[in-house]
Amino acid sequence: MTEAMVMEPVAGADFSGSRLSGADLSKAMLRGANFAGCDLSAANLSRCDLSEAILTGANLRKANLARAVMTSVSLAPADPSNPSDLREAVLERAVLVGVDLTGALLAKAVLARADLTDASMAGAQLAGVNADHGDFTRAQMDRVDLTGANLAAAVLDKAQMAGANLAGANLTGANLTGANLAGANLAGANLTGANLTAADLSGASLSGATLRKATLTRTNLAGVDLLGADLTDADLSEASLFGDLQLREDLTEESRRAE
Repeated sequence: MTEAMVMEPVAGADFSGSRLSGADLSKAMLRGANFAGCDLSAANLSRCDLSEAILTGANLRKANLARAVMTSVSLAPADPSNPSDLREAVLERAVLVGVDLTGALLAKAVLARADLTDASMAGAQLAGVNADHGDFTRAQMDRVDLTGANLAAAVLDKAQMAGANLAGANLTGANLTGANLAGANLAGANLTGANLTAADLSGASLSGATLRKATLTRTNLAGVDLLGADLTDADLSEASLFGDLQLREDLTEESRRAE
């Protein structure tokens, strides 16, 4: 396809394996269309309706998906060695409710104010992504790579993020109420003013993290690494530190035996 080629809206069409790099599909009705294995790099898909479309293995690198509706879209790769490529894609204000982005490549993508409620994103690569004010409510995000990501004021309420890598991420003012961050890496992250009420941070690393004025009410902090963390004015009321206390008791007992 030639660059900037204009396409007519075709709902339910089969574009699988097609080369649509640079194509203009803006505002198109593409509900249920099949783009499996399609090259959509640098394509303009802004404001188009891609609800229930098939995008498994598609190349969406640098594509413009601003304000696109992508409810229940599948981007999960049929072959794990060939994940969907959305690196540097623009998904600002896109509706991605229930989307399957398992293992997808989204490094440096723009997800500002995007709605990813109930999305499946386990193992996705999101390093350096800009997702400020994004909504990840109840999203499945175990083992995602969000190193250096901008998640300022993002909603991560009840998000499942066990083992996620958020080192150096900006989570200023983020809502992480009830989120599962067990074993997550938050070293050097900025969580100033973040709400972590009833979140599970057991075994997580918060070394060097900033938690000034953060809310950690009823948060599970068992076994958390807080070396060098800044907790100035943080609310730790009813937070659970049992794991840390147990460790200290064990060390004390060992010291007694040594004597």
